[in-house]
Amino acid sequence: MSFILDALRKSESERRREATPGIAHIPPAAPRNSAPPWVWIVMSALALGVLGLTVAWWRSTQIPTPALEMPQTAAEQPRPRVPDDASLEARAAPAPGVAPPNALDDPATAEPRDTGSLPSAAEIRAAGIALPELRLQLISYSEDEAQRFVFINGFRYRPGQRVQNGPLLVSIAPDRVVLQQQGRDFVLTAE
Repeated sequence: MSFILDALRKSESERRREATPGIAHIPPAAPRNSAPPWVWIVMSALALGVLGLTVAWWRSTQIPTPALEMPQTAAEQPRPRVPDDASLEARAAPAPGVAPPNALDDPATAEPRDTGSLPSAAEIRAAGIALPELRLQLISYSEDEAQRFVFINGFRYRPGQRVQNGPLLVSIAPDRVVLQQQGRDFVLTAE
């Protein structure tokens, strides 16, 4: 009988080798509890970064930005007031040590000047008058006074306009301009 049992065991093992595994033979999968801890750390860091950027953006929209000062055009500048007799008398007597202005800040009423006798910007600074750095880059001279303009420090100016944070542009000649700071006229030439 052992011979028969051995033959049955052998045939059973051969049958099992040839049979394909079924669903019943797949081992059950181990259940996953949750995501690994590093995933939660990365997600938290990203959330904090987005929150920080949102707050920074919101604050930047709440802070008013200073407006850039642009040079005024002749039409935007206030017109000089017409002086009465008392102010004309006061203007006729200049303060000691200050040269009288050649015009009432209106280049249309200015008489022609001898620009050769006027001091340069460096001489005005040496005299103690505060003057910003001025760079004359371009002169567009025309016989028609309305067509004249210059570029100083990268901005376009016409006679009667004040240079940004600086002197008044009095007149434009073919090779130089006349400016006025604190009642003193001076010449600026292209370098």
